Amino acid sequence: MAFGHEHEYEPAPEPEVPAEPECVPEEGIWRPGSTYNDPAELITSTALECCNLCRDDDRCLTWSRRRATGACALKDANATAFLDDRYDSGFIGTTDALDAVPLPACFVEERISYPDGDVMLETPTASMDACCELCLENQECFSWYRHEGTQTCVLNRNIPPAVARGGNYAGAALV
Repeated sequence: MAFGHEHEYEPAPEPEVPAEPECVPEEGIWRPGSTYNDPAELITSTALECCNLCRDDDRCLTWSRRRATGACALKDANATAFLDDRYDSGFIGTTDALDAVPLPACFVEERISYPDGDVMLETPTASMDACCELCLENQECFSWYRHEGTQTCVLNRNIPPAVARGGNYAGAALV
């Protein structure tokens, strides 16, 4: 006795879910600038952890992690990649650090100041380069600025908002 045709039903295809960007840390790469968080308040155990935090934040496009402290800097721009063994970084998406350029001795942003920071040291220095070097040599330093008029170098434990200061100040965020 036949009860009709047996039909094989194929399930509807699953809709394609866009894959999350893969986190692939760029070892020995530093991406300075465009940091929107305070890295001293976002300490990570691994570069992959920092990358995942960036990937999960819609604002974040690139990131850098200072190896010695675990400080994770999230960035809202495609920050230029520099060769620097003190950091690991990454770009959320498909770009990598193949075009990394050698790091200048000191990354300087002219006419910028970082007032209202968590100051760790104020000291006279002979130049902007000397001030930058003091910060580079201290693992707790995340930003610096130098007042040209008083020749005072200020090292910060964080990265406060940058303020334009005409020709009197020069400085750099080192994360």
